[in-house]
Amino acid sequence: MFCKNILRMHKKENLKNNLILLESKRETLFQDLFRFSNTELNEEYIKNKWSINKHLYHLWLAELGTEKYIKKKTFYPETIEKVNLKTKVFHIFFAKIISINFKFKAPKSLSIFPDKIDIRELNKNWSKSRNSFMLLIDEINDNLIEKGIFNHRMIGRINLKMTLEFFNFHYNNHLNSINKLIKLI
Repeated sequence: MFCKNILRMHKKENLKNNLILLESKRETLFQDLFRFSNTELNEEYIKNKWSINKHLYHLWLAELGTEKYIKKKTFYPETIEKVNLKTKVFHIFFAKIISINFKFKAPKSLSIFPDKIDIRELNKNWSKSRNSFMLLIDEINDNLIEKGIFNHRMIGRINLKMTLEFFNFHYNNHLNSINKLIKLI
């Protein structure tokens, strides 16, 4: 029993460390972007393509929605399934596809943006939601960590570790687009 508790604590610490690394990457990007005006960051430099702020807002919305889904799902732990082998394989495959900058159409709910996005306000909101996600990791029942706690629309039911990995490769994919747009400013 003691060893199981240590292992569960270790898993949670690893999850939290992954989130801390994500947050560090986000903070570094925002510090770099603060040198630009909101006008520059809201500009669509390529016709019918997202601005830098839209990319960032989309990433934040995706994470925020994921956290809300997980919180809701944990109220009904009996409905949470195990992650199957097919999903584990597809998760790896999906990460590889994203890493070569393959584009997928974002869900409509994650593609609705305010007319103007304030980078500093978005920074505060995203920081708050990352802190909230950190608390979620602490509060989540240990028995649910390895289960398919989030249903990604393309990958399937993924566990908390896979969810954070998705956050990372999703972020990196959009970072490529953001870096291309920065060169156009």
